[in-house]
Amino acid sequence: MKLVDNNVEKYIQKPGIDGVFEAIRDAAAICYQTDVDKMKLSPKDFVFDVLLKNGHTRPLEFGTVYLKIPSMAYEEPGPFDSRLFGKYEKYWGKPLWTHINGLNQDGNWYITTNMRVIMQGAYKTDKEAWEHGYDKNWLQDVYDFWCEPTEFHDKRYTFTMWMSRGCTDDNRTHIALSSICESTRFCNYSKNKYNNELTFVKPYWISEGSIEAWKRGDMTYFTNCDSEEYEKRSLELKFLVHLKSSEELYMDMAKEGLQPQQLKRLFPLGAKAELRLCGFKDAWKNFFWRRCAEHADPECIEVANKINEML
Repeated sequence: MKLVDNNVEKYIQKPGIDGVFEAIRDAAAICYQTDVDKMKLSPKDFVFDVLLKNGHTRPLEFGTVYLKIPSMAYEEPGPFDSRLFGKYEKYWGKPLWTHINGLNQDGNWYITTNMRVIMQGAYKTDKEAWEHGYDKNWLQDVYDFWCEPTEFHDKRYTFTMWMSRGCTDDNRTHIALSSICESTRFCNYSKNKYNNELTFVKPYWISEGSIEAWKRGDMTYFTNCDSEEYEKRSLELKFLVHLKSSEELYMDMAKEGLQPQQLKRLFPLGAKAELRLCGFKDAWKNFFWRRCAEHADPECIEVANKINEML
């Protein structure tokens, strides 16, 4: 059993279309907990040969696409031209998907979207697109109109966080943010890859003294104190013992032959999980409103404040 602090990192998508595919691959790696450096497929091949082939399009939301599309030959700026009407226009006002700014003084539409929208294309649902092999995708638009983000584009921001599984569930309730999380259905923590142990986020209410005493196996720390402190330390010890028991039960059932999708029912909410969220700034503002609120879970508050400082 391992105890760690929660943590947050900002994810920066690399430039160009290749950076889009790499961002998608990296998001999928969080779900599968795969070492992306050991993948034999290029990021683009991984997207097409693994994700799209299996209809696993959630990671595609993390590949942000910035487009600069010239308007048609209007004498004066007009409504959506035929190139856009019925395409990106249908996503207007849906912050999870697409923001469109235009026409600007230079006569261009500035579109921010993601690769899930691009590959779904003209189909109304992911299922339809998958059943037809994504044959009505808008990928050509990406190659024709790709643009590095400008002052006219609405930007999307991505953050990766490592926190307790229960708190990742809280953070995934924000529907305007794309989310992808470490999958307890695919990950078998009884394997050497995970050092045959579960990793828990340090409970915020347990003192560092109790954490350190637990790590070095010093049980006298929990008894050699006055009565008031003894009551507090005893409760902390009892909780740490519970975490250890949860790990032992998970490992025992793994030895008995249960598969990850069965073992996930034993995966404790206090265990560490990796979560990635991505969205426009207005979606993050709503996130901070909820997760920095006084009544929010203290661990969620701590993580949300870290993200807010970075953003």
